[in-house]
Amino acid sequence: MSQVKPKVFLPGGLASLCTEYKKLRDIVNSQIEVVSDEDLVSNPGIGTEITAALFYVHDPLKLQVFNRKEEGLLPALHLVCNNGVGVDHMPFSRMKQLGLRLTNTPGVLSDATADMAMALMLATGRQLGTGLEWAMTKTLQEKNQLFISLHLGQEISFSTLGIVGMGSIGMKVAQRAKAFNMTILYHNRNQRADEAAVGAKYYSDLLEMLPLCDFVIISCPLTAETKSLFTSQHFDIMKPTSHLINVARGAVVHTESLVDALKSKKIAAAGLDVTDPEPLPHDHPLLQLENVLVTPHWATATVQTRGKMLQLSIDNIKAFVEGKPLLSEVHI
Repeated sequence: MSQVKPKVFLPGGLASLCTEYKKLRDIVNSQIEVVSDEDLVSNPGIGTEITAALFYVHDPLKLQVFNRKEEGLLPALHLVCNNGVGVDHMPFSRMKQLGLRLTNTPGVLSDATADMAMALMLATGRQLGTGLEWAMTKTLQEKNQLFISLHLGQEISFSTLGIVGMGSIGMKVAQRAKAFNMTILYHNRNQRADEAAVGAKYYSDLLEMLPLCDFVIISCPLTAETKSLFTSQHFDIMKPTSHLINVARGAVVHTESLVDALKSKKIAAAGLDVTDPEPLPHDHPLLQLENVLVTPHWATATVQTRGKMLQLSIDNIKAFVEGKPLLSEVHI
């Protein structure tokens, strides 16, 4: 007899999980039965069978997880699995009141996020955005002239990299940077015992580290302590040739200060996979600057990594249903 698949509440349904990719669709369909908000409303009785919910930050209906719990439509719901590592967007107080536990997906997305950090560093350092625009829009005569008056970029190899947040993602960045023969510095809450493995040097004082860096990659979580960690005070002491890369959370950087630093050439460029606000409106000042490259929070957006994230969430659901310890609980 085949094992009964647990029913899991996913407000936006399968469409919110990019299930046009067969690998992701198969991970879901083979292990759980998804119940959408539409399904729940049309058949309220099914709510008594749902003990877990998948929380996907880009699902427009995501807050229905908590709304439906409060309305009594999900009386058996006790677990929310955030399909991502960052939990700064989760309503902790509301979850405590509702008696909900929380998991996330640490570790499995570190490689993909580090890859994106390196991609943004390479793209801004070597001005790939400008190069692409020139290649696609300039006339042949203009292109020939541009080879003569070409804007020179910043070499990545043998440059100095400062990593802000040396957790799992930061360490993966350092491993990649070592292959580029970069001098690696890092700022973290605590010094890592394994820093010698990547030849990294610890700085407890961020202000002491920043003036030394050609590139700065932010990979720390967003907390009360790291909100607006980067302000005009920090940009004022950075090299005018330095590049800022953010693959953490947009609010770690004070946006207005960053715009001013880029406009006034206090720093040379920025590569941002995350912004504040997110997404940026089309008329936002950051999108009007030539020395900024913005990607739409795509650091984990590979079929392989999204599959690993989804599988970890499902493994947490299975553990919960079977009365076993959760694999990646976030204590709230």
